[in-house]
Amino acid sequence: MIAGVAVMLAACGGGQPPGTGADYASAVKGICTQLANDLQASGPLPRSFSDPAARPRPQDLAAAAAFLDRNVAILRTASSRLHAVPVPDDQRDLAQQWLAALDIFISDLAGAGDAARRADTQAFTTAAFETAPQAASDRDTLGARLGVNGCG
Repeated sequence: MIAGVAVMLAACGGGQPPGTGADYASAVKGICTQLANDLQASGPLPRSFSDPAARPRPQDLAAAAAFLDRNVAILRTASSRLHAVPVPDDQRDLAQQWLAALDIFISDLAGAGDAARRADTQAFTTAAFETAPQAASDRDTLGARLGVNGCG
């Protein structure tokens, strides 16, 4: 726990505002590395995500909802940390767009979890395989422009 906090403080520059875009990207990459580790540790992808063309079974949806709940919580924590990283003025607009795209992605995943809990296969499929991937693509495109790839 203490090591994780130390890593997060170091990744965020110990509370000092980053002076350059490279400093910002470095701080964000530290948070994203922790995020990737946390998501990996949350467990394997359930069957309902293995084939988007296959209609999920009700028992698959329960597993998907539990998986999404765990991962949405992890993503929201990382998003809060990312929002707290000071952004250089010259990257503020792009960083805000990137963070907004990340938050839309998280919201779409939460929506997929809600649909799975309701056993609404159509809404689950739309959120999990259409809207969330589009939001992820937007997030990744903006992240690449910031120099932060693969976060979330």
